[in-house]
Amino acid sequence: MPVFERRDRDTQELLGCHGGEGRYSVNTVLESPPGSAFKYVRDLSLAPGSSIGLHRHDRDEEMYYVLSGIGLVSCERRHEETVGEGALILTQLGGSHSLRNTGKTPLRILVVCVHAPIGGGQ
Repeated sequence: MPVFERRDRDTQELLGCHGGEGRYSVNTVLESPPGSAFKYVRDLSLAPGSSIGLHRHDRDEEMYYVLSGIGLVSCERRHEETVGEGALILTQLGGSHSLRNTGKTPLRILVVCVHAPIGGGQ
């Protein structure tokens, strides 16, 4: 059975996502629906100069889809790339990533996180 949820009223203004710098706002649109692999779906906006700190995904996989703005993504501390509207960043089980807003406007992303596949995707 489909689960549909929308929580516009739950937008939170916070500081230092995953140890990053600056302000961000987040609206959790979907959280842990019963019987689903989804952990959450979030609409997140990073203020100019703000960042999501480097963090590892040992128990889940996460995708960022850039809705608007421009930023610099770092994957595994080895690869950095400028990303903008329409970019998709997938961090698989065991991977790490960070994201910094390098633009003059908010960097808005859709964050989708799922539980790791049984057996670690093997």
